[in-house]
Amino acid sequence: MAKDKLLLEKIKKQINKAKVVSFDIFDTLLVRPYVRPVDLFEHMEKLENAPGFAQARILAEQNARKLYPDFEDISINDIYQVIEEKFKRFKDLEISYESTVLQANPKVKKLYDYAVKHKKKIYIISDMYLSEDVLLKILQDKGYKNIEKLYVSSTYNKMKCSGNLFRLVLTDLQIEPKDILHIGDNLHSDFNIPMSLGISAIHIPKPLDEFMQDDIRVKSFIEENKSLNSSIMIGILSYIYAIEEQNYWKKFGFKYAGPVIYGYMKWLKCELLQKKIKNVLFVARDGYTLQKIFNYLDDEKKFETYYVYASRIFDILFNLNYQGKVKTDEKEGISAVKKIIYTYCAQDKILKKHTPKTISTCQEGISFIQKYFNIYKRLATQKKETYLSYLKPYIKDTKIAIVDTCSIHLSSQRLLTGLLEPLKKKIIGFYWFLLDSPHVDNSKFETNTYQISHNWEFADWDFMEFLITAPEPPIEDIKSGKPIYKKISKEEAIRIKVYPKVSEGAVLFAHVITKFFGKISIDFTAKEITAWINKFILIPTDEEKPFISQIKHGYDSNHSVYVPICKPWFTNEQQKVKEKASILNIKLFGFIPILNILTLSRKRIYKIFGLPVWKIKKKESKISYQLCGIPLINITEREKNG
Repeated sequence: MAKDKLLLEKIKKQINKAKVVSFDIFDTLLVRPYVRPVDLFEHMEKLENAPGFAQARILAEQNARKLYPDFEDISINDIYQVIEEKFKRFKDLEISYESTVLQANPKVKKLYDYAVKHKKKIYIISDMYLSEDVLLKILQDKGYKNIEKLYVSSTYNKMKCSGNLFRLVLTDLQIEPKDILHIGDNLHSDFNIPMSLGISAIHIPKPLDEFMQDDIRVKSFIEENKSLNSSIMIGILSYIYAIEEQNYWKKFGFKYAGPVIYGYMKWLKCELLQKKIKNVLFVARDGYTLQKIFNYLDDEKKFETYYVYASRIFDILFNLNYQGKVKTDEKEGISAVKKIIYTYCAQDKILKKHTPKTISTCQEGISFIQKYFNIYKRLATQKKETYLSYLKPYIKDTKIAIVDTCSIHLSSQRLLTGLLEPLKKKIIGFYWFLLDSPHVDNSKFETNTYQISHNWEFADWDFMEFLITAPEPPIEDIKSGKPIYKKISKEEAIRIKVYPKVSEGAVLFAHVITKFFGKISIDFTAKEITAWINKFILIPTDEEKPFISQIKHGYDSNHSVYVPICKPWFTNEQQKVKEKASILNIKLFGFIPILNILTLSRKRIYKIFGLPVWKIKKKESKISYQLCGIPLINITEREKNG
């Protein structure tokens, strides 16, 4: 981004020298939220329930150009004169959609504002079938109000790409080519052609091109995902390249956490409206950014939302629920058992006296809990009552939504159901997805999932755990309505430091997509978002490895075991077997080195009195024998095998 600033400063100097500054419109002054311009027609077809419109619109433009072979360009009127009769009414609708989705390009808007400030005459030179009147109104609505005149190809039937539209401008303005500076995104039409005519020109790549150049995953994603929603997603994501933003984690949050959380919360809002649920509890820590974006999308304020602590730790402590975890995951099981034993050990004299200092196995811990089960049950009941008093202020209705991301045991929903069912409150769970387990019966709970399947669709869910988290440590308890946090580990400290920017980027994504589409509904599917996220997880880059390698995820409920996110990035490194070295040392009087032999997998070095005397080095097809560093014999694999 520092490079962008230098470029903008350089362009400003060229603006200072010019008498006239001209701009291209599409992908320069204004940007569309689609990968392909024709995706607008597909979007109209979908939203207007007009099957066949997109193809008919494309075909009509082709036919109109054939009707006027002597014209370099045609108008929207020409196109709609030859379109199927049933779609003729869509002309004004197309203009309306263009007016809605087109937005100012922040980077180029700065240059425009600079030119206005320095009293430069500003002209528009654009290849486009929309009329000058329509384009002028759109430009003015988006903040471009100081324009002398528009030169549009559909008006003059001349185009930039041939040079004829530029020649017309020079003649009409009676100006020397050297006195004009033209700025646009098309390398041929906006740079090479005007430069060949003696016009100064600046090429500013469109945001999508910058995105594709900066992120190697984009091209393969576009090639593999041809859906309209995928086009819109990438179109919106490319907008970050029109914004001067230097922080890696905010940009990362925009590109990855943004679509994940926006898509999930749009789905959630629709589900809650259908089920007529207004009381919504976002479970910490996953609910932190989820709640922010949901509240932003709830522009009519139809819901009451709360960020609550309903950790899986609480289900373990209040309900002594460890058996299911023991059956499904040994690490989770022993973590749960230890949590119960060491949380309650100081709260009862008998437990304090008899609790072992270490627990080696799950069975050892389970046996101890069962031996003193009545004591644990009494302490758990007391904790449960205290927690219920914390929870009650957030319970406003008889139907309550609980929002989380992924679960096997439904720990939070199970906890709240046990506490609130006696109060005649119904808890309904909403999740990104749920994993089925033969060891857990969740049939009595009402749940809804954004992802249709109950399988691991993500290449690494721990990456998602980082996208949907909060800048706070894991919680151990609730006292006086306040969370009691676990001591911050170095892994948590790093995550807490960087996540606010990730969250900020995700919220920015929601603002940007709303800016482009307003009330137009955009409903990304879990499958489409997962495909984009998996591109990141499976395609590492050297530039991003230093950032991603810092982040570790707390794997178990006690947050005592941390694992990398994006494990495929580091799997090969983890699988490399470290060389095992054996060393033989013979010393005189315990400190004078007589003989030292260092043995590695492909090397053996003999040292006498600390000096390397004899060395054997093995490579895949070669063995080298060296005396005092001088190669004596080299044997290749072919020679050795004779």
